[in-house]
Amino acid sequence: MRTFTYDWAGRRTAATDPDTGSSSYGYDAAGRPIWSVDGNGSKVSTVYDDLGRRTSQWHGEPLTGTKLAEWTYDTIAKGHPTAATRHVGSNAYVDAVTAYDSSYRATNTKLTIPAAEGALAGEYEFAASYDVAGNLLTQTMPGKGDLAGETLTYSYTDLGLAKDLTSDYGSGSTYVKETVYSATARLNERAYGANSQVKRTFTWDEATGWLNRLTTTSGSQLAQDDTFTYNKDGQITRIQDTPGGQSECFGYDGLTRLTSAYTTGAATCTAADNQGPDPYNQSFAYDAVGNLQSITDNGVTATYGYPAPGSSAVRPNAVTAISRPGRTDTYGYDNAGQLVARTVGGKQAAFTWNPLGQMDKAVVDGAETSMVYDTDGERLIRRDPDGSSTLYLGVMEIRATGGVAKATRYYTGSDGAVVALRNSAGVQWMASGLHGSTQLAIDEATGQISRERYLPYGQRRGSDDLPFTDRGFLGKTEDDSTGLDYLSARYYDPAIGKFVSTDPLLDLSKPQWTNPYSYGGNNPIGASDPTGLKVIDDAGPSDPCAKPKSVACKAKRKQEAEAALRAAQAEVDRQLRLLIDAVLAIAKIAADELGITAGIQCFSTGNLGACGETALNILGSLAGGLAGKLAVKYGLPWKWKKAYELGKRVWKHAGDAISAFKNWLAAKDRLKLASKKVQEATEALNAACPISRPKSSFVPGTAVVMADGTYKPIEEVDVGDRVLATDPETGQVRAEPVTAVITSKGVKNLVRITVDTDGERGEATGTIIATATHRFWLVEPRAWVEASALAPGVQLRTSGGQSQEILAIARWTAGEQRVHNLTVARTHTYHVRTGATDVLVHNDNNPLDESCRVVRDERNWIPWKEYVAEVIKQIRNKHRGGQGYESGRHGAGFSASATELQEFVRANPHLLPEIKQALLDKVKEWRAKARGTDHRGGRS
Repeated sequence: MRTFTYDWAGRRTAATDPDTGSSSYGYDAAGRPIWSVDGNGSKVSTVYDDLGRRTSQWHGEPLTGTKLAEWTYDTIAKGHPTAATRHVGSNAYVDAVTAYDSSYRATNTKLTIPAAEGALAGEYEFAASYDVAGNLLTQTMPGKGDLAGETLTYSYTDLGLAKDLTSDYGSGSTYVKETVYSATARLNERAYGANSQVKRTFTWDEATGWLNRLTTTSGSQLAQDDTFTYNKDGQITRIQDTPGGQSECFGYDGLTRLTSAYTTGAATCTAADNQGPDPYNQSFAYDAVGNLQSITDNGVTATYGYPAPGSSAVRPNAVTAISRPGRTDTYGYDNAGQLVARTVGGKQAAFTWNPLGQMDKAVVDGAETSMVYDTDGERLIRRDPDGSSTLYLGVMEIRATGGVAKATRYYTGSDGAVVALRNSAGVQWMASGLHGSTQLAIDEATGQISRERYLPYGQRRGSDDLPFTDRGFLGKTEDDSTGLDYLSARYYDPAIGKFVSTDPLLDLSKPQWTNPYSYGGNNPIGASDPTGLKVIDDAGPSDPCAKPKSVACKAKRKQEAEAALRAAQAEVDRQLRLLIDAVLAIAKIAADELGITAGIQCFSTGNLGACGETALNILGSLAGGLAGKLAVKYGLPWKWKKAYELGKRVWKHAGDAISAFKNWLAAKDRLKLASKKVQEATEALNAACPISRPKSSFVPGTAVVMADGTYKPIEEVDVGDRVLATDPETGQVRAEPVTAVITSKGVKNLVRITVDTDGERGEATGTIIATATHRFWLVEPRAWVEASALAPGVQLRTSGGQSQEILAIARWTAGEQRVHNLTVARTHTYHVRTGATDVLVHNDNNPLDESCRVVRDERNWIPWKEYVAEVIKQIRNKHRGGQGYESGRHGAGFSASATELQEFVRANPHLLPEIKQALLDKVKEWRAKARGTDHRGGRS
């Protein structure tokens, strides 16, 4: 059983876990985590500066313990990092930023490796540049090892999707010639090399979004033609390799755990037949909590052993023995659940971990491998038993052997997959398979094709067909000396299908994923865990519009339309800023040179409606008149040059302004279209799932405070208009767009609120008429209160942060009254006018009727009640036992279920309110059953 302790602020202060032992946590007065103690009793402390930024990390107490890392700031750019240093003994590994651009993106970095690392020691400098949208434009890598320096250049489509990748290496190289996307931005085709000598095509099912076919060609040669078949749950049941004349076949149990995997040369998946390249035949068995119980490989069964289950079991999920005919392998762990001893095939291995939970050293059959990590926890250096060392720099690796360094570079495409590898021998075109695993290599010079194949849990099938790279399963580094794969946060053992340490971000929301050592929820075909931190479930109907008429699809379409509306509004704002900047530049010339300030107010204030249809004429005449006046002022021959230069600047700015104005008008048209799309999507969703009647509104004529300080009757406010919005918790006031307008008519309970608008200065008052359920922000007790609960003497908040006292309240019921409300982005608030000032009110979030509300789980959109039922079912099944376990005085099953469900609610603070309440009600029910004496096991 796992237990968790929290302080008054909801921060975890202690935890007990059967696999990782007891841990505790401490915080400073500002709520920052300052120390933690793991199951081994190892304490790590963190120190912060006055701005809350980490400055140092220690094993033990600050200053007196062992320094692990330190960070510095501000010397290159105020408020931004300068350097991060990892300390290992007396050696310092420093990763520094040496330059930022105007948007504070790091453009130059330098990594310094200490002299103790021999041929790897020295400085490694990288550079990057970005386009105005923040996309990586160029990337420069240093000349190190046996490779010269290189600068990569990236290009993008109009939608910001990566397109081409070129290089200045040698006489110039092209890694990605062209990338083609579908209308929904899925990768359809990628061409490699200057002459597109290698091509990959991806064919997708339009309804489900599943990959149906993947082909790779090298010139006229077909290197790959894989076809994917799925079951109704979206799990892959067959991968047909046409050139290889072989299919891989997969079977699953009711929890989508992989139970069988084999190859066949037959036309259908019926049985393994040992045909085709590197054939295999495996089956898998699991227990109720997701522990692998056995793997049968070509008829030979490996049986997994664990500590005996029970409330006092220690590391019940950590495999301790794996038995095969004539051989038993053993595994041992420390108190934090980390593998420290292993005997496999008679070879003993010992593993050492540092205080941060990273593997420092592995000694396998007497041969030592050691590691160094950076301050982000990524592995920086691996030292192998043969005396070589490898420095990992992300886009490149440097391997030093006997004082000689050799380099390998990796180049990635738009999907993050490696598309090419370069070493001293030349270029290999690379292609990834399932979950990014390194699959194909095609030699640029010879055209030779090599294909790597894997067993489901990541072991190679057959020999190593790609000896020039150590990147394999998931595209991650395979450590031959330890037999482990490095997956960033953890090490993974593909031979047994388990991680060798526990998941630091254990997901308690999905019972089959709560096993801290398991890989991919025991479904390595449909899911992956490339970072060791989170399972990525790639299976299942990820697109709710596989059923176009479903509520989920219509909810998604509405969200997409709203996103397009936000983008359209942003473009309107951007073009307006460009226009104002250009006009202000003209205005400065006019004011500085001629003292003219008239004629541009409608532009400089942003109120383009004041310019009307004559806006372009105003700009043209303003520029022309100004140029003429400058010519008069500088009419003497020796002043003509200045007149010419000023006139040239005026016409340039005028051209920029006219262009921006036209673009602004076009953007406004697109905004109107986007607004219409939102309305259509909302109406479609309403038709499929009726919207509950608006609970809060104002009568027509109620004035809304717009972002520019003007007022507009609420019935005239449109989607896309920007209103003044305030976050009452922080006091931040900003402009926010209206994302929906709500109107209803019928019998309404109304409240007239009369407020004092000038305090002790006079007798001025203002009134608002709202429906009884509309919420207003009270200065005290700082809460939202419905109009029906307001009373004289209560203070409401204004946009200026002051308060207005309510003088009188009147209530009545009106028949056939039309009322209006708004939905406002982000803060969900706006202000309504009360005479000379205003008050803060809440918007209407346009809630769906609860019977139709949908939520997104890990694979699909489902009704919220179905989501609740699934969470309850999974947690309950995990702790379900026999009657002696379930019932009577102990009720251990119900108690464990309640504890885990309550932790799930704590770990997911953004659950819909109704979901949260339903789950907490179930927690109470289970706790009552755990205490009772008359219930029986087997029911939830």
